[in-house]
Amino acid sequence: MDSVQLAATILDRLRDDQGEPARQSSGDPVTGLIGTILSQSTTDINSERALADLQAAFPDWDAVADADVSDVADAIRSGGLA
Repeated sequence: MDSVQLAATILDRLRDDQGEPARQSSGDPVTGLIGTILSQSTTDINSERALADLQAAFPDWDAVADADVSDVADAIRSGGLA
């Protein structure tokens, strides 16, 4: 049995035992991407705070893209980032 067949067999056994995992949408994919990027440099609490502050400071992601870097840095500073 090759590695692809072995992986498929393991996956089938896990599904039989555990059931099919529920897929959950995280909402807007851009928000998910930004949240992921912010989470790479700090704790979950700090990255969530930075994301919330960033969204509060700008009306949408286009505004973030058009903003001065220093304004974006100020918005995420509370999360321990900048």
